[in-house]
Amino acid sequence: MFFESLRERALRETHEVGLTEAMNYLLDSDENEKISDAISQPKVESADQQTKEKQKRLAAAQAKLKEIRAQKAEQEAKEAIEKELRRRREGQSVAQAEEERKRREMKEWAEAKKREKREEELARRRVLEQIKMDREAQKALGMATNTSPQLVKQDVVTASPAASSCTSSRLQASETLGSALYKLSTKNHANDASLRTRLCACYLCGLTSRVTSVMVEKFIGRILVHLKRGRMKTRPGRSMTGRQVQGMYDD
Repeated sequence: MFFESLRERALRETHEVGLTEAMNYLLDSDENEKISDAISQPKVESADQQTKEKQKRLAAAQAKLKEIRAQKAEQEAKEAIEKELRRRREGQSVAQAEEERKRREMKEWAEAKKREKREEELARRRVLEQIKMDREAQKALGMATNTSPQLVKQDVVTASPAASSCTSSRLQASETLGSALYKLSTKNHANDASLRTRLCACYLCGLTSRVTSVMVEKFIGRILVHLKRGRMKTRPGRSMTGRQVQGMYDD
């Protein structure tokens, strides 16, 4: 820009005759010093300007580098924080999983113990029930073996005091073990087969384990004989004594 302005000035001063006259004008001009000063001054200014520009570019580069480093440090810090948070979350997840596993194992152990206790209780109850049943069976067997071969009580009640007017009779026998009372009756003395059948049924039902069918038949025969002979004289509503029954049985 400076040389162009100087050339235009020289051409203008020489009335644009030619380049030679313009160059001569420039060489012979009294303002050579000024021109040289003007020429040297822009060079100095341009060097300073270049230095300043270099410094500016260096400062900008340094600022940019500093900014990049700051951003990188910030990014690394964020990544470190995220990594630490992720590690903590994973650690918490592992701890929670371990705690859940322990809780599940404790629950299974408690259920197993409860189930074992229930099974032990059921087994204990079964053993106690079996012991109770065995004791009852032994007790019943002992009472059956210790019973008397005779009937404890035999009651015969006539319908009327007169032997000839007797049309029906009732025989009552109680089991030696104290069970329910068996009542047998006949409408007439001739129907001895029905009476035998009923007494045999009582024998089969277990009135006493020591009474045999022969003894029952003999006892029935004695009852019928005494009824026909009129020897079974008891008051209405009263029962025969054990001695009377035993004497009738021994006849």
